[in-house]
Amino acid sequence: MIKQQDAAGLTLFDSEIRSYIPSRSKTSHLNVLLSQMDHINPGPETHISPILHKTAEAIRKRGLIILISDLFDDPDEVVSGLKHFRHKGHEVIVFHVLDPQELTLDFTDRTLFRDMETREEIITEPWHIQKDYQRSLQAFCDHIRNRCRRNHIDYVRLTTDQPLDLALVEYLIKRKRMR
Repeated sequence: MIKQQDAAGLTLFDSEIRSYIPSRSKTSHLNVLLSQMDHINPGPETHISPILHKTAEAIRKRGLIILISDLFDDPDEVVSGLKHFRHKGHEVIVFHVLDPQELTLDFTDRTLFRDMETREEIITEPWHIQKDYQRSLQAFCDHIRNRCRRNHIDYVRLTTDQPLDLALVEYLIKRKRMR
């Protein structure tokens, strides 16, 4: 985007905005964005919707909004925040990032699962809950994808074993060709 002289900014958040870098189009700005992303530490629980609403009100110029998240929050609240950007005239793309193990729950032994945000732990036999878990996760993803589509929000599901930068560039190139 910066190579095309489009301005790019960044908002990093969990339950509150941790870093906000306004949009700039200078080549040197890329280093600022990458440095911020490289040095951010995970915070407590994430509450996406209030941050999306707050950011939608703060951004004055219409543009392309890209949300990169696992979206583990109330899906209707998340979509409400995304719709706020659409209402303000922005184009919106959601990159829904999940770990391959989150999708399959393909563990063979008794496993301790720890929530990285809340530190809550559970020990279980994954095979015992695998089918119900996969159905629930698929329903969650389908619900968000369908709500995004209904509101003209692009939805792309990625896994953490895919390089985000390549996926983002490939998607933007494909999107540009389609227009």
